[in-house]
Amino acid sequence: MKQRYHPLRLVIFTAMVMTLVLAQNSLILASNRPEGFDNVTDNMGQSTDSTGDTDVTKLDLSGDTPQSDDAGSTMERNIQLIYDGAEVHFPDAKPFIDENSRVQVPVRFMAETLNFDVKWGASSGQKSIILTKDNVNVDLKIDDKVAVVNGTQIDMDTSAMILHERTYVPLRFLSELAGMDIMWGSAGDTITLSHKETQDNNSDEQTQTQPAQPSDTYIMSAPRATVQQAKEWARAKSATDVFIDLADIVWDEAPKAGVDPVVVYCQFAKETGFGKFGGILDETFMNPAGLKTPIGGSDTDHVAHQRFSSWQEGVQAQIDHLALYAGAPDYPKAYTSDPRHFPGLMGQAVTVEALGGTWAINPTYGVEIVKMMMELEAISS
Repeated sequence: MKQRYHPLRLVIFTAMVMTLVLAQNSLILASNRPEGFDNVTDNMGQSTDSTGDTDVTKLDLSGDTPQSDDAGSTMERNIQLIYDGAEVHFPDAKPFIDENSRVQVPVRFMAETLNFDVKWGASSGQKSIILTKDNVNVDLKIDDKVAVVNGTQIDMDTSAMILHERTYVPLRFLSELAGMDIMWGSAGDTITLSHKETQDNNSDEQTQTQPAQPSDTYIMSAPRATVQQAKEWARAKSATDVFIDLADIVWDEAPKAGVDPVVVYCQFAKETGFGKFGGILDETFMNPAGLKTPIGGSDTDHVAHQRFSSWQEGVQAQIDHLALYAGAPDYPKAYTSDPRHFPGLMGQAVTVEALGGTWAINPTYGVEIVKMMMELEAISS
């Protein structure tokens, strides 16, 4: 007698066979799956979260979008700040290097350590910080690379910013405005900030008690020679035609500021090799005295030096910078082509000799200019 299967048993048997086939196919697919495939979903989720966090941090830093690795590394560097020989301790908000490679410090440091008066302002809905010290008034808008110093707009290559509800300001820009020196230590993460050494800390008292020495060659003076003498001297030195012709502008503009044009012209000669240049700058900069941009930088970096739109502008900037160093009346000026017209430089060097170690690092810089002046003055008029 032929055995007959119950319909229910047949359904159960078929289901079991299909289950075994599906399980076998799953094992085959798993064996052919690329390595790490199981973690793709988790990794993608983690990457999305991390990128989101990094983007927020980048926006807090400057409103731009730098490489996340760079932003993270600058935030983690431990910047040590030495001020007048002592280390500055930051209890909470700490200095860091922003995406523009500039050191940012808490605005609280500027107020408590450097004695800046700090106020908040707002214009057209944009927050700003107003810092005042002595005769320096600086208006910094958050995330704006244009500062207003004593009414004059100055371009910066970074900006004040708010990070984690703390306000930060660029250290170099403000310290130089206050007439301070800033330098990196050999360790790379140590910054030394100190007051510039001025030769006339008690200038009024010294002026009253000590007569001027024969070697004092004052920057502020009536012309010691004529423009004709200057041109003859330049020709004798094989100067360029441009350098010779610019004597006219120097002799026209320098006396208006009370600066001896001989000082201006001889400094021009020293800085440019009588108009031949040959260093990192060339004639297209129209920069007669090697003046740097407001931000400054290395002496060997041409980008750190100001490029003027005309020789008239460049010569006027040099004259204004010399007048500022000499402490001329009505200086610092509200409007000037001098890119580094920092009030802290006022009266740093009354004499040409004193330009050594102040205007330039070389201590004999001013003496060398004086020697050139003597040569020029010796030319027969």
